[in-house]
Amino acid sequence: MVLAIVLFALQIRVFSSEGGIAELLYMKDKVAEVENNLREQKELNAELEQTVYYLKSEPLATESIARQTLGLVKESESFYMIVEETPNPQSGSENNSD
Repeated sequence: MVLAIVLFALQIRVFSSEGGIAELLYMKDKVAEVENNLREQKELNAELEQTVYYLKSEPLATESIARQTLGLVKESESFYMIVEETPNPQSGSENNSD
C-alpha cells in the first residue's frame, strides 16, 4: 500500500512538475520551431550570398539596380515618367447626383 502511494506521488510529480513530461513536450515543439527558423534563415543567407556575389562580379549590376529601384539616369539621358490618372470616387459621385 505504501509502495502504491509512493509510485502515485512520483507519477504526479513527473507529469505536473517543472521538468516533467509536459515541459519535455513543450521543449520538443520549441526545438522543432527553432530548427525550422534556422533552416529558413540559412536559405535566406544563401540567397543573399548569391546576390552579393552577383553585385561584386557584374560591373553593370549596380548601375542596373540603381536605374530600376532609384530611377537614376546618366547626365546625357532624359527621364520621362508617365503617370496614369486615377478617377476620384468622391468627385464621380457628386457628378451623378446632379
